[in-house]
Amino acid sequence: MRRVSGVSCRGNGTLYLLASLFALSHVSCTGSDSSDAFGIDREDGSSNNEEGGGTSSSVMTGMPGSSGGNTGQPAPTAGGCPSQVKIWPEPNMAYPNNLAGIVNVTRPPYNAVPNDGKDDTAAIQRAIEENRTLLVYLPNGTYDVSGTLFATANGAKRYFVQGQSTFGTIIRLRDGASGFGDPSNPRSVLQMSTVRTDATAFRNQVSDLTIDTGKNNPGAMGLAFRASNWGMVQRVHIRSSDDNKRGVAGLSLDSPLNGPFTVKHLVVDGFDYGVSYGSALHGASLYHVYVLNQRVAGIRDAQQVMTVRDFRSTNTVPAFKIDGGVGNGRRALVGIVNADLCGGASSAPAIANDGNGALYVRDIRTTGYGQAVGGSAPAEDGRPSPSGTSLGEWVSHDPVALFGNGSRTSRLGYAKTPDVGYGDPSAWAVVNASGNDDTAAIQSAIDSGAQTVLLWRDRGRPQYRVSRTIVVRGAVRRILGTGDAIVSAIGGLSGSNDGVFRFDDGAGAVALENFEIRNAWAFVQNTAREVVLTSVSFRGYRNMVNNSRVYMENATASNVEFSRGQLAFAQMLNPEVGAGNSNFNIVNSGAKVWVLGFKTERDQTVFETRDGGATEVIGAFNYLNRGSANAPGYVVTGDNSSLVLSAKQYSGTYRPVIRETRNGQTRNLDTGPLLPARNSSILPLFVTP
Repeated sequence: MRRVSGVSCRGNGTLYLLASLFALSHVSCTGSDSSDAFGIDREDGSSNNEEGGGTSSSVMTGMPGSSGGNTGQPAPTAGGCPSQVKIWPEPNMAYPNNLAGIVNVTRPPYNAVPNDGKDDTAAIQRAIEENRTLLVYLPNGTYDVSGTLFATANGAKRYFVQGQSTFGTIIRLRDGASGFGDPSNPRSVLQMSTVRTDATAFRNQVSDLTIDTGKNNPGAMGLAFRASNWGMVQRVHIRSSDDNKRGVAGLSLDSPLNGPFTVKHLVVDGFDYGVSYGSALHGASLYHVYVLNQRVAGIRDAQQVMTVRDFRSTNTVPAFKIDGGVGNGRRALVGIVNADLCGGASSAPAIANDGNGALYVRDIRTTGYGQAVGGSAPAEDGRPSPSGTSLGEWVSHDPVALFGNGSRTSRLGYAKTPDVGYGDPSAWAVVNASGNDDTAAIQSAIDSGAQTVLLWRDRGRPQYRVSRTIVVRGAVRRILGTGDAIVSAIGGLSGSNDGVFRFDDGAGAVALENFEIRNAWAFVQNTAREVVLTSVSFRGYRNMVNNSRVYMENATASNVEFSRGQLAFAQMLNPEVGAGNSNFNIVNSGAKVWVLGFKTERDQTVFETRDGGATEVIGAFNYLNRGSANAPGYVVTGDNSSLVLSAKQYSGTYRPVIRETRNGQTRNLDTGPLLPARNSSILPLFVTP
C-alpha cells in the first residue's frame, strides 16, 4: 500500500497532504487561499478567494480539454500521483464561550481537558447526552477516549458535534482499546446511528475535527453516521494510526434507512474501506473527498444511490467498489463526476463494478490502474466495461430517450460552491433570540459591517421570530445558525410570499447556513451576486434577476423556482410535496440547473422543466412512500427545454415516470425501459435531444 504521512500549510490556511510521507499529522492553519480544493484548475484559469470569500467561481463547460459539450473523447490523464494534494481552507471556528447554546466540553460542568493524556470519554459523552439540539463544541486539542461516544438517544436526531478546526480538534481512541479488536463486530469512535425502522434522524451534523482510531484497534470505525432528509459531515478527517492501517471503515454509513445527507470536505486515511455505504434507502452525495491507504477499496457502495464529485484517491486497491447486487436484485445507482484516481495496480480497475450496479461517470482520470471502469460483476443487462484508463463520460447502460436517439447526454457545466469563509470569530455579530420579535436585531447585525452574523440556538428559546423581510445586504457574507436553529415568520409576514430573507446587492458571494425557515416563503434572490444555501429546510425560493447564480447544499425544500437564465447548482436536494397540496416541488423556467444527489417523497410531480430550461439530475432517489402517483414524476415541455436524469424509483411509480412535450407532441415514459431491482426500478440515464 501507498502511505501518506504529513500535512503542510501554504497560502495562509490551505491544507496540503504530502503524498510520499507516512501518517497524517496535526497541523492548524488559518487564513486564505485562492485556488480550488484538490488543485482542480478551472478552464478559464480563474480562482476563488475561498476563506475570504472573494470572487465568484467559474462554470466548467464541457469536458476538460474540450471547447464545451460532450466530445465523446477521453478526458486528459492526471499523470502520476501528485506530490501534494490541496484539500480546503481550514476555518477557525472559535465559538464564543458566553452563549448557553454553545456547549464547550472543556468548561463546567463537563471539564474535559485536551492534551493531558487522560481519558475524556465520560466528559464528552455527558456533554452529548445532555445537549441534543444544541452545539456540542470541542476546542482545539487532542481528546483521548477509550470507548464509543454515543449520539443515539431520542431517535438519534438533531445532534451537532463541532470541532474548532479540522486538524486542530482530535478525538483519539487509545491504542488497543477494549472492545475494538474484532473486525467482525466493529465499533465506532463516534456513533450517530442506530438500527431503527423509521427515517427520522433529522439534521445530524459533524464538523471540523479529526477522528483517530489509534493503533491495534482492527475492529474500529471512525464515525458511524446516520441522517434523514438533511444531515452533514463537513471538513472532517478520519485516520487509522495503526502501522498496517487496520480498521473496518473510516466513515460507516451502513445503518439502515440512512439518508439523504451530504458529506463535504472529507479525508480518510487507512481502514479496509474509507467510506462504506450499505442498506437500501435513501441516498447520499459526497463532495470534495480524498481517500488513501485503504486495504480493500476507497469507497464501497452495496446498494445505495450514491453520488461523488471532486473525488481523489491514492490507493493500490480500487478507488470505488460497487458491491452486493448480484443475484438478489439489490442494485446500486452510482454517479461519479470529476475524479483523479491514482496509484492503482495495472491488473485492477479504478472503479470496480462487482455488484451489477448502474453507473454514470464523467471526467474520470486514472493513473496506474488497468482501466477506469471494470469489475467482476458489471451490469449484466448493460454495456461492456470501457477499455480506457480515463473517461470523459460513460454510462453502464444505453441512455433512454423519448425523442431522438439518446446520443446526446450531459451538456451542462458544473461549478465549485464558493467558499465564502467565516471571518474572524471575535468579530462576529451575535444575535440573541428574544422570545418576541427579533426582526430589528437581526437586521441591525446584518447592517453592522460584520462579515458573519451568528444566530445561536438557545436552550430555552429555539426560535427567532421575524415580522418583516430581513434584507441581506452590505458587508455581510455569512449568516450562521447553530444547533437546530429555527427562524419563524410571525405577524403579517406569516403565510406570505414576500420572503423571510431577501438577498440584495453586497460585497460578494453570501451564504446562509444551518436553519429551518418556517411559516412563510423563505428566500427571494434580488441580486446577481452568488447566493449559497447550506443545510437548510424551507418552503419557497424565487429568483428576481437575470443570469444570477444560486448554490443549494443539503437542502430540504419545496416551492423552488429557478428562472431568468440563472445558473443553479445543487448537491443533495430533497423536496417532499404530496398530491392535493397547493405547494409544488421544483420548477425550472428558463434556467440551467445541475443537481448531484436528489431525493423526494410522496406523489406530486418532482421536477418541471419549461421555457427553454435545461435540467440535469444525477443520482435521484424517488421514494413513493404514499403509493403510486397519478401524476408524472418529471415533466419537460418545449422545443428548447432539456432533461438529463439518472434515478431510482422505490416502492411505487409515477404515472408516467417522465412526460415530454416537443414540437406539439407529448410522449410518456413508463416503467418498461427501467432496470429491475428489489422493490424498485432504475433509470441509469434519460436524455432529451
